[in-house]
Amino acid sequence: MHEKVRADKAEAERYLSQFLPALQAHLEQKGWIDIYYQHIWDEPEDAHQELYNKTMAMLGQYAPKIKTIEATHSSQIQRLRSWCRSCRISGSNMTSIKNCRKKAGDLVLHRLRPNGSYANRFLDLHLLKVRYLHWLNFRYNAPGFLEWGYNCGEIFLPIRISTPADLWVRCARRFLCSVSDAGRALDSIRWETERDGIEDYELLMLLQAKDPKKAEAICSSMIRGFDKYDVDIGRFRAARLKLLQSLEP
Repeated sequence: MHEKVRADKAEAERYLSQFLPALQAHLEQKGWIDIYYQHIWDEPEDAHQELYNKTMAMLGQYAPKIKTIEATHSSQIQRLRSWCRSCRISGSNMTSIKNCRKKAGDLVLHRLRPNGSYANRFLDLHLLKVRYLHWLNFRYNAPGFLEWGYNCGEIFLPIRISTPADLWVRCARRFLCSVSDAGRALDSIRWETERDGIEDYELLMLLQAKDPKKAEAICSSMIRGFDKYDVDIGRFRAARLKLLQSLEP
């Protein structure tokens, strides 16, 4: 039976002083050092900062080339390459986000549970809220987002299970794909819609290179805040048409 050991204990450092250099060497040998990101803690908060920063210091000492990424609401953690922030963001805390980006580099949005007025990939949300995930990335200069559980159907809906169908609704709510009897991944409307959103993002990036103000104006006409979107399909199609026309030579 394995026992948990705090990272600030001598026993933990003895282990990490051997494991981390070996991990870094392995990643370099495989040519993976530039694409590998290491999580240190599951959603650290300010109360964890002392122990967290000690752990990060050891990583910096024994494996300085390994990049880190964390899903956190804390602004006190150190040495992050990418910082994941929940999409439950409002104007009141954008200042703290900008300050953290100066310390941590890229902002990667973290979308686990937010629903209702927030964009996400749940099956009970408007499909445009799936597509808008990448419009949000463009609007707030986030190169991506962290989604826990690509094919996981963890239950979050507060409904009573009375039939197998109810259970399926609860589980399927978070699936982006399902698995066939032959073990193959099956597509979903939301997966296809998200691909459309990624293509929109690339178009917005192309327009930004050509006319940044126009790209921002088109995006902000549909994305008015982290939880404020125009989901009228007619206006969305008009905005996307304007985006395409703006890219014409």
